Amino acid sequence: MKSGPEGAITAGYHGMAALDGAIAVLLLVAIIQDVIAYGAPAPNANAGSRHSRRCAICAQSMILRMEPCVIGLVLTMHTHDPERLMQSVRESGEAVRWYIFLHKHNPALEDKLKSFAAANDAQLYLYRENRGLSRSWNEGIHQSMQDGCELTFVLNDDLHFVPGGFDAFVSHLREAKGWSLGFINGLEIGGASAGQVIVQGMACFAISHVCTDTVGYFDETFVPAYYEDIDYLRRMRLAGCQQTFAPGVLGEHLRMTTLGLNPDLQASMSDWHSRNEVYYTRKWGPLHHEYYDTPFGDPSLGLCIEWSSRADPYPGR
Repeated sequence: MKSGPEGAITAGYHGMAALDGAIAVLLLVAIIQDVIAYGAPAPNANAGSRHSRRCAICAQSMILRMEPCVIGLVLTMHTHDPERLMQSVRESGEAVRWYIFLHKHNPALEDKLKSFAAANDAQLYLYRENRGLSRSWNEGIHQSMQDGCELTFVLNDDLHFVPGGFDAFVSHLREAKGWSLGFINGLEIGGASAGQVIVQGMACFAISHVCTDTVGYFDETFVPAYYEDIDYLRRMRLAGCQQTFAPGVLGEHLRMTTLGLNPDLQASMSDWHSRNEVYYTRKWGPLHHEYYDTPFGDPSLGLCIEWSSRADPYPGR
């Protein structure tokens, strides 16, 4: 384990370092030779067969990387213990890398996460403050893609996969073509919607390079939460990006757990929602009655928020 920037703790498997052009060409030749000799790998190959191949090219990102295929899991959390989520992923045979962002000073939970990071492929970011959901999502997504992860998931800490659900979601994404965001259906096991099966939206989603190349990152002006997901989906739809939905019921969601454990957050929720609603309305028009097709109705402003401008995508706005 080693300490990284801004309180990050990194542990476990780290991917191959960046290759220069000459080495990349040699590896590509080796891949072609393997395909000629042994045939292309099956899209649903199990974990054992994936680990037996020397290297692969990720169909979504076209990033050359060494095996095993690693799935990046971005988890932003405040108070709730994500053990049930982690166990539901652990039951899969897939190789995963966690990017865990802690938004509250919580020594007991912090110690547990440190132990988890020491024993697993995980990067732990101990910010200990409610720094904004979009900000941590952006950092986790960006790092997962920089690391060359085959797929990148963003997960709520109060959601977990049903038995086989994680594998089913991964298989669906590997088989789907041209998707930008991927979603699952889940059973609500708490809150006003308990007992209903609904699309989990951004409580559990996968994001591809197609999406970040076209739409970019979340607008970090939405602080600390609310409307950042609605804004992203609007930009994505206006850009013509496609969504994919895995069939079946793949997860269970104990919704609103963080708010239930933190009365201080509940007291602030209305203010956050109102402030972000005002900003969203200025940017697009009223929710469900939007009239701008570009941010703030300005044709010079594109739909894509680049990594370099994510903290202040529209200066002066």
